[in-house]
Amino acid sequence: MSAVVRRSQALTVFTLLVLQSLPAQTPPAIDWGRVHDVTMEGIEFLYNFRFREAEQKFESVIRIAPRDPRGHFFKAMIYSYRYAFFRKREDFDKFIVLSDNVIVVSGEILKRDKKNSTALFYIGGIYGYRGIVRSIEGQLVRAVWDGRKGYGYLEDAVKNNPANADAEMGLGLFNYMISQIPASFRWIVKLMGFGGDRGLGLEQLERAATKGLYARNEARQWLSQFLQQEEEYERAFQLIDQLASAYPQNPFYELYRGNSLLYRLRRADAALASYQRATAIENAEAEYFINAAIDQIGDVYRYRNDFPEAIKWYSAFVAVQNADTSTQSRARYWIGFCYELMGDRQRALSYYKSVPHVRGTEQRITTPLTKEEIEIEKLNNFYSAGEYTKVVEGLHPLLMLTNLSPQRRAGLLLLSGRTRGELKDPENALKAFEAALAIALPKDSPIPPNCYYERGLIHRKNGRKDLAKLEFEKALTFSDFAGERWFKQRVERELKRLEQ
Repeated sequence: MSAVVRRSQALTVFTLLVLQSLPAQTPPAIDWGRVHDVTMEGIEFLYNFRFREAEQKFESVIRIAPRDPRGHFFKAMIYSYRYAFFRKREDFDKFIVLSDNVIVVSGEILKRDKKNSTALFYIGGIYGYRGIVRSIEGQLVRAVWDGRKGYGYLEDAVKNNPANADAEMGLGLFNYMISQIPASFRWIVKLMGFGGDRGLGLEQLERAATKGLYARNEARQWLSQFLQQEEEYERAFQLIDQLASAYPQNPFYELYRGNSLLYRLRRADAALASYQRATAIENAEAEYFINAAIDQIGDVYRYRNDFPEAIKWYSAFVAVQNADTSTQSRARYWIGFCYELMGDRQRALSYYKSVPHVRGTEQRITTPLTKEEIEIEKLNNFYSAGEYTKVVEGLHPLLMLTNLSPQRRAGLLLLSGRTRGELKDPENALKAFEAALAIALPKDSPIPPNCYYERGLIHRKNGRKDLAKLEFEKALTFSDFAGERWFKQRVERELKRLEQ
């Protein structure tokens, strides 16, 4: 053995003896206040659709506290969002990998403390989002099982800490979504012994939207979507309005706010302002939504019957690179429709023929609109824009025509009744519906059931629940008309509201 080797070994032994004699070194204490602050900074970036900056913040959280689930969870959520919005398989795969990290880190905490409500929330939440992402991917059985597993963890999180409002977000999401599963897939839910609860789900989301810390915005977003389905449009709008105002660099929220205003509340002017704000946002990661707002501005001007301006915006959307091709085809169809409403049939045909696969195009190519039909379309546009006085003014000369078909006259009276209802004129609204019901129509006409439904709404708003119930029940007696399933869901929802 050489002298060099002997000296090296001696030094190693000496070093070990010295190290053993020193007091044990402890890792530096984690600054939990800093962990929270950086997490919130990342969430701000996430909800402003600044995914790169958000990921940098969550990676910083992971470096500060690698055994805490927070950074891992929210980093995974970036890819959950990306996949839900853009449907790219690489985002799905990345989310699954990152979600595994959340499960491992949370699981280590639960090995030491099985009642840790925070760890239960994160593991339950990530399983819940795995379920949502898998359902989008078409992996329905795995999605339901992931969701059920997540629900169990979240139940335990709330049981161990009733003040954990963040966990209620996941419970509410699961309860509502399971209750809405189509009948053809209910066997999966029965197989795992769970049925969902629509009402409870909405209540849980309400609490999370009000009292949550990290999940408050997520709860508001989901609750707004579900309230849209429940046709509680004002409440839904209030939530998305809060989010769009809080995150002005998020074009999705601005687009969603505009869509709520235009298609649900029929407030065209306010919707236009939202869409314009969305188009002014500079964010390469959210171009899809910025471009979509350009298309929606076309809808606003079409509803206003400003067809040249509508054509300008639809054309701008058609010219966008890398936009959704099916939506661009729809825009080309509407350009043609606008030209037809302007009386330029030839230019309309050239656009119709460029998108033969779009629904309704074949009829538009073969059958030109009559002058009467053009006027009716314009009235429907004004109604969609919320310009109800213009609808009433335009209806009068049309209803005076003697050559209207029974179906068309009844349709105009239905429109008249709805418009009068919006103008807070229930007496004349009921008269219009009564006149429509007096017209003999085919059994498969959707007009009579819709008249009874609208009458029920008026009676409910006026506090006459007994009359409203009779009208809604009458509406349910009709069958074999277009949109029957969706229509009857709406009527049954109103009957349930009368019981509350």
